[in-house]
Amino acid sequence: MLTTAGHTVVEARRREETLEIVRQLKHPIALVVSDVVMPGIDGVEFTKQLRLLPPGLRVLLVSGYANRLGAAGRPLPETASFLQKPFGPEELGRKVIEVLSEESTTTH
Repeated sequence: MLTTAGHTVVEARRREETLEIVRQLKHPIALVVSDVVMPGIDGVEFTKQLRLLPPGLRVLLVSGYANRLGAAGRPLPETASFLQKPFGPEELGRKVIEVLSEESTTTH
């Protein structure tokens, strides 16, 4: 969906792979899109790990199970934006543009 909308997409299947890609790429990554519910880690902890990486990196968490109040009783970080599943290409595209156009890393 994002490639079709003109964004450059780098895929990663695991948390460790994502962190390594963000660290190693010569061109900074502007946005990481991740599910809240993942094997071995949740979106809350993953967002904390990503925040240790390049400044200005934005995070968009998506979930069909959690909501903005979080999964398993843990609120989602204020530094991450959120999109509830299910969503279509247009909704994802609008959210990505919204998140990328934010001047600060705080969310709504």
